Amino acid sequence: MPNFYVLKNKVGDSKKGNAQFFAIDEALCEHFKAPVHPEKWFRDWENCVGVALATGKSWDYLRDTFKGDPEIVQVIDFLDEHYDVDCGYTRT
Repeated sequence: MPNFYVLKNKVGDSKKGNAQFFAIDEALCEHFKAPVHPEKWFRDWENCVGVALATGKSWDYLRDTFKGDPEIVQVIDFLDEHYDVDCGYTRT
């Protein structure tokens, strides 16, 4: 089972390489017209969506899991539209 993930930009000048989480958070905040919080992820996306992605869950699985929370589903849709997921497994 995977235990980490990275998001890679689908479009734009920064398509090459992994996107940094703080840059993703800034993009989410810009898209949803919300201020960037210095200590918390927008709508806690990394702690709920990110953890699920790290275990290999698909975008569709996430949409179904969070269907009762339309704000998180909006975040999932944004991430799916703008980023590809790459997850894997490492031993510690």
